[in-house]
Amino acid sequence: MATEQEVRYWGIRLGWGGKFVEHGRKGKYIAIGWNELRNLEWLANKKKGWGELRDHFTKEYRDTYKGTGIQIGQGSGQVVKFVREMKEGDIVVVPDTARGEALIGKVTGPYEYKDNWADDCSYLQRRNVKWIKEVKRDVLPVKLRTSLGSLLTVFSLDRRKQEIMSLLGPRPEGELPVTVTGDELAKVIISRLFNLDPEKFEHFVTHLLTLVGFEATATQFVSDGGVDIIGTLNPEGLADITLKAQVKRVSGHISNRDILMLRGTLGVDEHGVLITTGGFTKQAQIEAEAEGKKPIALIDGGTLVDLILTHYDELDEEYKELLQLRKREVPLRERFYTIKGR
Repeated sequence: MATEQEVRYWGIRLGWGGKFVEHGRKGKYIAIGWNELRNLEWLANKKKGWGELRDHFTKEYRDTYKGTGIQIGQGSGQVVKFVREMKEGDIVVVPDTARGEALIGKVTGPYEYKDNWADDCSYLQRRNVKWIKEVKRDVLPVKLRTSLGSLLTVFSLDRRKQEIMSLLGPRPEGELPVTVTGDELAKVIISRLFNLDPEKFEHFVTHLLTLVGFEATATQFVSDGGVDIIGTLNPEGLADITLKAQVKRVSGHISNRDILMLRGTLGVDEHGVLITTGGFTKQAQIEAEAEGKKPIALIDGGTLVDLILTHYDELDEEYKELLQLRKREVPLRERFYTIKGR
């Protein structure tokens, strides 16, 4: 069984358009074609040197399927992934086009081959799996959904580990979770915000601003760098304060150009704020506070995370589901301190 550090994540297509997904769902297996190669148990033999096995398999694949060097390399590589690299304990994600969802499962058995599996699935190279969860396509994080659009039959999803883990939710009893706090927690929150597409991220920030106290409304989504959110704050009924916000879901730094663009949209009594998951260049910070100009408030990724944590209990459930945060209960007497001897 693979350990936490060894677990790998795979995307598997069960037939073109998910032709054999239902067979795999009911039979609790994943499978690939390449039937002409017949039984490849010898390829899974870890006791033999990989160099010798690779050369032999590449020749056999080339003799069986012909094709260009790229085609041979791509096709044979997928078979090697399924037969040799995949192992028990790995996680697989299978797109189900017909149902508009994805199946997530754990590999529970070694590579197997039979000339006749006594079912209607024509794929003969197989592995047993335990299906864990079915997830609607619309719920899939954007990056994972994009990765599942691969035209390959077998492909790595290791880069989508965090997105897949968030979908699986709490770990089974007996498995210790890896908890993160502080700066590492902030990085995880920012990475999970990137699972939202740009339009949904704007709606998230709009929702967050309403929790702060603004009556905020997202403008019609247009990816043009304009004003994304317009909000009004009326503290104690004393005065209406109009806020125009621009939202940037980026990992880099925002330049002073964006500050100038936002300032150019502001009316006489309007205020501006630029909210990003990244940071701001020094020039942008100087421009935002330039003397004699309308100031622009800046909220970088760290400040955004602090706002989220401050108002986490008030967030809509869909955003809590995305962020997957847990709060620690601190005993009352540990919330206070004094200096000993006074």
